[in-house]
Amino acid sequence: MLKRTWIVVIGLLALGLALSACDAESELAPELTPIPTLPPGQEPALVDALQQAPAAENVNDAAAPTGDSMALGEQLFAATCAACHMETDTIGPGLPHIAASASQIGAELGMSAEEYLHQSIVDPAAYVVEGFQPIMPPGYGDQYTEDEIQALITYILAQNEVEAHDGAAMGDEDAADAEAPAADDGAMDEANADEDMVVDEELAAQGEQLFAQTCMACHMDVDTIGPGLSHIAASAPEIAAELGMSTEEYLHQSIVDPAAYVVEGFQPIMPPAYGDQYTEDEIQALIAYLLSQGGEAADSAE
Repeated sequence: MLKRTWIVVIGLLALGLALSACDAESELAPELTPIPTLPPGQEPALVDALQQAPAAENVNDAAAPTGDSMALGEQLFAATCAACHMETDTIGPGLPHIAASASQIGAELGMSAEEYLHQSIVDPAAYVVEGFQPIMPPGYGDQYTEDEIQALITYILAQNEVEAHDGAAMGDEDAADAEAPAADDGAMDEANADEDMVVDEELAAQGEQLFAQTCMACHMDVDTIGPGLSHIAASAPEIAAELGMSTEEYLHQSIVDPAAYVVEGFQPIMPPAYGDQYTEDEIQALIAYLLSQGGEAADSAE
């Protein structure tokens, strides 16, 4: 009898718990969102939208406008390249020369003009234009970002449509020689007559080695990016006299403080670091070599 009573009690408790669960479910049901059912083969519009979303990732991949690239390239060229690549051929091919010949040289190398110019910037020793020295620094591939290199290429190629000064074709080496500033022959003769200096030949030989290593790239036999060697030697006494210096003092100043006096017709682009790079003995050797060229300049002027 007792056993049957416990069974009845347990049954009543189970029934009570079941009824409580039903009430709770009825209270929560209004807050739940029913799962929608769709006919077979159909998908919610949200799924379609999500499937199309990745296309938006390409928005940032668009190239910068050509005008922006052109302006950036022009700024970079003026800041770094223009000193050696002027309007005419000097120490390096002139800007119009580069632009006009890029396609032809690229074709000879099996490249597009853009590929050739890219190589010329990041690995300039890979191909050296005939008639020029392999003196372009190799560090621009690290100095510039790829976007900056592309901007430079855009700017250079755009110059292909620019005509040369005085109607000559851009890149004409004869025109470059004609436009290069020439030293006054009469001034040369007068300057050489004013001073008859004795030069230490051994010291001058040391200076010649230093000149070939550092100076010759910009101071060749003729005027280019800087006054030619013979121009410097011939005009130094006259310029020194105008400045109230001896020739040696003027040449010393020109090496250690090149911005103090800039020869007319040239740009103030000579680096100011040679005073720190060379010892005083080396500077004196350079001066001796420069002075030794005075007589040769006079002979060539005749």
